[in-house]
Formats: sequence, C-alpha cells, structure tokens
Amino acid sequence: MTPEERFWNRRRLAQTLTAIAALWAVAALMTLVGGWQSSAAARAATGWTAVEGTVTAAEVVAVAQRGRVPFTVPGVRVAYAYTYRGREYRGDRLRADGDPVGPQSAAGRAWLALSPGASVTVYVNPADPTQAALERGTTGRWLPNALLLLVLAGGAEGLGWALGRRSRNR
Repeated sequence: MTPEERFWNRRRLAQTLTAIAALWAVAALMTLVGGWQSSAAARAATGWTAVEGTVTAAEVVAVAQRGRVPFTVPGVRVAYAYTYRGREYRGDRLRADGDPVGPQSAAGRAWLALSPGASVTVYVNPADPTQAALERGTTGRWLPNALLLLVLAGGAEGLGWALGRRSRNR
C-alpha cells in the first residue's frame, strides 16, 4: 500500500468514526430528553400529599410495553384504597413515573409481600385526588444508558480526531 493510499484510508476512517460519534451523540441526546420527559410525573409528584391507605390486592400482572412491536412484561400491581378530604378513592399506580416494577426485583418482592388490609402511605395529587401513587421516585434507568452513549461518542470522536490529525501530519 502506498503512502497516499494509507493517507486516504486513514482520512476515510476518521470521517467514518466522526459520523458514528455524531449518531451516538444524537442517540444520547434523544435518550436524555426522553428520560427527562418520562420522569416529569415523578418530579411533579414530589409535592403530593401523603395519606394513609389500605392494600386491597397485590399480584403479578402482564404490563403492556409500547413501541414499534408491542410486548408485555411481568409487573407488580398493588391495588389500594385511600381517603382524601373525606372522600374515598381507589388506585393501583405504584410509581409516579409509571415505570413497572418487576416481581423479581427487591422492591417487587416487598410489594408482593403485602397482604390485603396492610397499611401503606399513598401520595395524592392535591389538584386531582384521583391521581395517586405509592412511590414518588423515578427509576432513572435512562441516565446510565445516555451517559454510556456519550462516552462512546466521545471515544469515537477522539479516535477519529487522532487518526485525522495523524493523517494530516504525514
């Protein structure tokens, strides 16, 4: 291989790595924005009022997941009743962000261990008491994925920059 061919091969490789880095950066940005939007309900629930509630059922159910190809995953469903401002309500929303809790997780096993009649803290939206959840937090599952994509994008861009610089110096 001639030095000129080597130069152009490195140049093309640097351009390809830059394109890959750009795609990963866009994917990371989309993951960050989507995760931030999906956790909006959990952030809003931080101001919800805590009231006492009673478990009416705890079971494993199939939870539909959205996407191009819909599918289901096992999830924990805890039904509960609560009283807010003298009126009784019922709900089964476990997390404020709507993410399902897997029955195999430690949290899932803890929720499934509750028997009907057990006392729980229910967080109620004062503006709409029909909205309630047993957990106000968010899973934040999207954050490590986005950070990994950003690291990969940075690594690919750094490698592309180094190869491009090396090919320019020769």
